[in-house]
Amino acid sequence: MKKRLILLPLIAVLVPAASFGARASSVQCQVPYNDHDAYANLAPQTQDIPAFHGLQGHYAVPKTHKPTTLVVMFHGYGNTSNSWVCHLLDAAQNHNAVAVAMDYRGTGTAADHRGWFVREGAEDSIFAAKYFLQKFPSIRNVEAFGISMGGNASGLAVAAGAKRPGTNTPLFDYWVNVEGATSMVETYLEAQAVGATGSAFAKNAVADMEQECDGSLAAKPTCYQDLTVLFQIQKVAASGIKGIVDVQGVDDGLVGHNQSEEFTAAARLMSIPTDYYIALRRNDWQNTATAGPEGGTTLSGTALGPVFSGAGQTYPAPLAGHGWEGSNTQIVIATGFAKLWSIVDHNQVPANHQYFVDGDLGTVQVF
Repeated sequence: MKKRLILLPLIAVLVPAASFGARASSVQCQVPYNDHDAYANLAPQTQDIPAFHGLQGHYAVPKTHKPTTLVVMFHGYGNTSNSWVCHLLDAAQNHNAVAVAMDYRGTGTAADHRGWFVREGAEDSIFAAKYFLQKFPSIRNVEAFGISMGGNASGLAVAAGAKRPGTNTPLFDYWVNVEGATSMVETYLEAQAVGATGSAFAKNAVADMEQECDGSLAAKPTCYQDLTVLFQIQKVAASGIKGIVDVQGVDDGLVGHNQSEEFTAAARLMSIPTDYYIALRRNDWQNTATAGPEGGTTLSGTALGPVFSGAGQTYPAPLAGHGWEGSNTQIVIATGFAKLWSIVDHNQVPANHQYFVDGDLGTVQVF
C-alpha cells in the first residue's frame, strides 16, 4: 500500500533440473524503490510450471537438492511477487530455503496492480506450498511471511488449517506478520472515511475490497468478517501454528498501529506464543534525504508534510512508518525478515516477548 487510508492518533514514543526452474544465482539485489517491476525476470515464474495451470508468481530454490525449509511470502496492496524477487533470491542464496510468492488470482496487471484478493491469495499460496512440499520431500519447516495486505492473505492461509500432503501435520509452523492488515473491517472503514475526503487511492481500496466481497460492508458483513483475520483467531489457533511474530512501525500511515496491538493481544489470549516488535525511530532518521524509502508512509507526515513543504523543507519523518515491502533496509521490513531468519537459521522462536526497535538504540526487550 502506498498512501494513507486514515489518520489515527500518533503514539509518541522514542531450481533442480532446468525443466523445473533455475536455481538461485549468487547475485544479490534490491528492487528499485520507484520501479517495483524492474527485476521481475531475475527469478523463475510459477506459471512456467505446468502443475500451476497458469497461476502467476515467482519462486527460488537453493543449490542444495535437499532443502529443509519452505518460506511462503505474501505481497501487499498495489504490489505483486515482482516486488519480492530479491527477497526470494535471498531466501534461497543465503538461507538454503525454497521460497515462493504468488500474485493472487484477479490482481491487476497494470502499473498499480489493483485488487484486494486475499482469499485467492491464501488459496493460491496454500496450493504453492503443497506443490513444493511434494517436489522437495526433504522440507520439514514451512513458514508464512506477509506484509501489509499480505498480512491479511497470510493470516487467512494460516486460519484455513491446511495440512501437508498425505499427512495430518499442519501446513505452517510459524507466521511472521509485518505491518499486517489483520482487520479487513477496520481497513475498509478507514478507507471509506478517507475516500470521502477525495482520496482516489482510498476510493480504489474501498472498491477493491467491495469487489472481493461482492458488495459493501453494510451489504455483505459476513464476508468482511470472514476475511478479517482478527475475527478468525480461533481458527488460527486451531490450525496448529506454533508461534507468531508481529512487527509494525509506531508511525504507520497506512495500516493502523492498533491492528498489531489488537492482534498480538488476541493471539496471546489464545495461547499462541507471539512476539511483538514495535519500530520507533527509522534508520538514518536525521537524514531528510532518506525520509521516503527509510521512513515509509507515516501518519505524522500526513499532517506535518504540507507544513514543512510550505516552508520549503522536507519533513524528516523520524519515526518508523509503513515500509515498502520490496525494501531490504527500511526498519520495519528489515526487522520482519531478521526475525524470520532467526527462526529459520537459529530456531529462535516466539515466546510472548515484546520489543522496541530503534534506528539508534537497536532492539530493546520490554518483557
